[in-house]
Amino acid sequence: DIEDFNSPQLWLGAVPTHIPTSSLHRDPLAGFLLQVMGRKRLDLYSADQADLIYPMKAYNNYQPCWFRPDNPDFGIYPRAQEARCISVALEPGELLLQPAGWFHQVYALDSPNMSVSYFWRY
Repeated sequence: DIEDFNSPQLWLGAVPTHIPTSSLHRDPLAGFLLQVMGRKRLDLYSADQADLIYPMKAYNNYQPCWFRPDNPDFGIYPRAQEARCISVALEPGELLLQPAGWFHQVYALDSPNMSVSYFWRY
């Protein structure tokens, strides 16, 4: 039912493709990401790797990480070298189900880029 989902979020823009459009973080709810225009890449880390990627203590709507995979500093975050990433590229028309608690960093592979996300309330 429509009541089972939060309001959709529209992600649209002409963005740089060489830097992440979102930093490494996790959301508390399971989400669906539908790619509409352009391609997008998500670098995913399972929730059980939290100790390896140094999440911040704050956890409101999402939980950001201190570690930045796009600019790693293994001197400050040595355990991050043990983290294993799964990269997924989305083409227009493809949908990704992202489990609650999984960490992810997003890149737009094309510009302009458009996607829609929904979070499941449960």
